[in-house]
Amino acid sequence: MSLPEIVHQHDIGLYVNKPATETIDLFPGLQNLIWTPPEDYKFPVSEKRNLKFQRSWLLKYKWLAYSAIPNGVFCKYCVLFSVGGGGIGHQKLGLLVKKPFTNWKKALESFSYHNSLEYHKTSLLKSNMRAEIDNQNILPVDLQISEQQLDFINKSKKCLIPIIETLILCGRQGLALRGSNDSGRITSEEPLTNDGNFRALLRYRAKTDDQLNTFLQNSSKNAMYISNRIQNEFIVIFHNLIQKQIIERVNKSQAFSVTADETVDIAGIEQVSICVRYLNNDDGKLKICEDFLSFVPVADVTGKGLSNVILDFLEYSGIDCAYLFEQGYDGASTMSGEFHRVQAYIKEKYHLAIYSHCAAHSFNLAVSAACSIPQIRNCLGTVQSIYNFFNTPKRLIALHDAIQNNETLLQEKKKKLKKYCATRWVQQHESIGTYIDLQPAVIDALENISSTWTDSKTTSGSFQLLSAIKTLEFQVSIHVLHSVHALALSLSRVLQTENQDLVEAVKLADAAKHELEERRQYSTENFNKIFVTVEDICKKYNIPVTKPRLASRQTNRSNIIIDSVADYYKIIIYIPYHDLFITHLQDRFSNIEIFCPTSHVFFLLKLNL
Repeated sequence: MSLPEIVHQHDIGLYVNKPATETIDLFPGLQNLIWTPPEDYKFPVSEKRNLKFQRSWLLKYKWLAYSAIPNGVFCKYCVLFSVGGGGIGHQKLGLLVKKPFTNWKKALESFSYHNSLEYHKTSLLKSNMRAEIDNQNILPVDLQISEQQLDFINKSKKCLIPIIETLILCGRQGLALRGSNDSGRITSEEPLTNDGNFRALLRYRAKTDDQLNTFLQNSSKNAMYISNRIQNEFIVIFHNLIQKQIIERVNKSQAFSVTADETVDIAGIEQVSICVRYLNNDDGKLKICEDFLSFVPVADVTGKGLSNVILDFLEYSGIDCAYLFEQGYDGASTMSGEFHRVQAYIKEKYHLAIYSHCAAHSFNLAVSAACSIPQIRNCLGTVQSIYNFFNTPKRLIALHDAIQNNETLLQEKKKKLKKYCATRWVQQHESIGTYIDLQPAVIDALENISSTWTDSKTTSGSFQLLSAIKTLEFQVSIHVLHSVHALALSLSRVLQTENQDLVEAVKLADAAKHELEERRQYSTENFNKIFVTVEDICKKYNIPVTKPRLASRQTNRSNIIIDSVADYYKIIIYIPYHDLFITHLQDRFSNIEIFCPTSHVFFLLKLNL
């Protein structure tokens, strides 16, 4: 018989004939953990007599558990607690314990008979005793007999506290646990090799904690609780506890959105990172929270495969997806496509889960697309090349010396160029602004290197960069970039805030678009202000303020017939850059604006605000 497409992780059929070590997690809260078919579950009909399992039997016999794998039922207490046999002669156990019961015609008769069996009653007793032990109402039998064993366990528990606290400290501070040699007993003597932050912190703590020091020195080798395996087990426990708290807050909010992104880790495993965004009111103040839930490995990266992974994880983790009102991903076609994509499959099942593209990511895409203007693209490439050129110790010293010799730059806090990042727009703006501030020192350092150094590779590289910098096109491009970036910097930062909503994001994007349109409308006045600054720089460094020569055919560059130099660069750089930026802002945020008010209303209605 083939397995159903989706099997619940706590289906009783998965635990039949399994050793107790693999079913131990089910013992606490047995009634709630064993899977029960939902109300809308359709029980299969048997082929021979056209009969099927009745839900009322689950209410009449509380020990019954239905399994979707064989389309049969088991006694959940006997499956988990019975021994190898029962009855007179200790016969091997069969139906309802080792084999599924599927004869629905004789169901009530068989259930009543099983209810009267001695091994069934023994399993019920074991279950009740296990519940008492888990609730700490009674002690296990071995501890009731041996006071020495009980005393040892209590002391071991106390010694586990500093071990757990050390693991939590390393996690909060983002410290790696392991070292070059992190096995064996922790001694009071400092090791010759680094044995990791975890062991170092425990050793330091043991100097002032006699009980911990005694435990680390005298405990048996198989009960030190500091091995890599124990560390990993504690980390998994921390993860489960944190995830459980987040899920409880999400369900309590009764309104949440899911965000996910797919990537490949360093081991080459394809995985999806799943996060939730919800409203939290634990401390009496309504607050928007964004929390990471888990990395989930995936094998099928199609729209249907990824949507199944996301929904299965949310449902199995205990999140009530009836309160899923929004989903947010990047603009990749697999995630955002209208048909046969992740958002479409999820919305098909949960109709209120409206998809919206991440506003900050949309803005970053608009910026990147606007920078495709050839002059702007070449300018950014030159800035990146300058950073790479000075990113060596000897050349960096030459730049520092040039900064020290410039009295104006000595008063500035910026002493180093920033790396240009194509994917983080805020960092791109910072790299442009830093370069403009340090440009006098950059030019002085490049001139010094090209004229006095003997390394041919370095001198030729500095001369090429000087040639690129000392052009009117580069100076105009970088100052136009800086002007527009300064306008949109606040928008980019606000879009990345945790408490930002779609309505406000669209309003901010619309305000930025209107400001760009106004600059575009009064382009002559605005560009002339920039061009005055550029002319001063050109005069200082003897850069010719002229137009490039005309070509017989216009193929790879602008070939505009115009007398004014300022008007020429306004037409080929300033106006196209603004037009492209405005167009992409409109395209990227128009779709968000359609859905935004609806999703906002859903949140307000559910929260009764």
